[in-house]
Amino acid sequence: MWKPLAIAVALLALVVSACAAGETTATTTPTTPTTSATTSTIASAAPLAPATAAADLVETWGDSIDVVGATVLVVRGDGSTETIEYGFADREAGVRTDADSQYRIGSITKVYTAATVMSLAEDGLLALDDPAADYVPSLPPEITIEHLLGHTSGLRDVDVTAGIIEVALGGGEAGDPLDSPLEVVDRGLVFEPGTRQEYSSVGYLALERVIEAAAATTYEEALTEHLPLAGTSTELEDGESELPTAYERFSPATPAFSLADLETTAFARNAGGAGALVATAADVAGFIRALFDGAVVSEASLERMMDAGPPRVEYGLGLSVYPVAGTTVYGHNGRTIGFAASVRHDPATNTTVVVLANDGGAETSEFADRLIAAELARAAS
Repeated sequence: MWKPLAIAVALLALVVSACAAGETTATTTPTTPTTSATTSTIASAAPLAPATAAADLVETWGDSIDVVGATVLVVRGDGSTETIEYGFADREAGVRTDADSQYRIGSITKVYTAATVMSLAEDGLLALDDPAADYVPSLPPEITIEHLLGHTSGLRDVDVTAGIIEVALGGGEAGDPLDSPLEVVDRGLVFEPGTRQEYSSVGYLALERVIEAAAATTYEEALTEHLPLAGTSTELEDGESELPTAYERFSPATPAFSLADLETTAFARNAGGAGALVATAADVAGFIRALFDGAVVSEASLERMMDAGPPRVEYGLGLSVYPVAGTTVYGHNGRTIGFAASVRHDPATNTTVVVLANDGGAETSEFADRLIAAELARAAS
């Protein structure tokens, strides 16, 4: 039962290890961002004028770390939206970014996975205090579903001998993982489940199997049945996904290079419930807002997803917790092969920001914090 999961984790570890910093484009072609109204289910109100503080922030951020390309979306509590397209979807071909493009969203996938688990619990198909071994027998019996959701399971994550950069250079196969999930179980836990928090993508790959067992269907079908994804571009990546070109770099100081000639779909796809979804910026914002509007899970379930009380610190059950500008906002970050992503949502003002980049070295997390802080200041003025 663990063999598919072992493959997925090995590939996921390659995905996670692929991140570096940004690349210079300003000296070749202009990277001035453009703004537009977002044409999606969340874009019912009129957009703001193009010359905005948000657009200025995106340009400053992108130029300062030489981001190859990004789509940034702001949705405000008054219903106004702003989409900012920065840089290139394909730098070599001179193709600019497109707000309607799908991006790999990496570990933002975990929010979708967690919401599906909460929905299954509401339907009585599982309970958060169930032993995860009831659904994935190879797991230690003391680990509950809630432990997996909140990164408090004590499961070890995996290391690999080579990352995607080395694979790209060698044109060969990925290195064998130093750890596999089965070996993780055999070697015991890092800590007693429920006593502390340690981020674990392995735990979310296990949750993918929990979902499939509880729902008696595939992970992808379970997401479709339990989440409001109809009419969106959100999906598990496959060969038909329309993505910008992926870019990576060897170090923060080196230029980004294209991964167009490297097959990366299999690496990204096998991240599964821990990081394999692709979506547009509008899709991500729409889902997060639906989650906080009560259209995905109940208020009680959402409160549990937001709860980062002891032993949890930085993460609730699927949602990350960020102290920003004297308040607490929620969301998640994602990094995967050639892409970086961040989403933030402030429930008090109903403000959402999404930052998606086709540049694995783009620092989206700190920028998303700065952008939503600026939006909160704007709302308070």
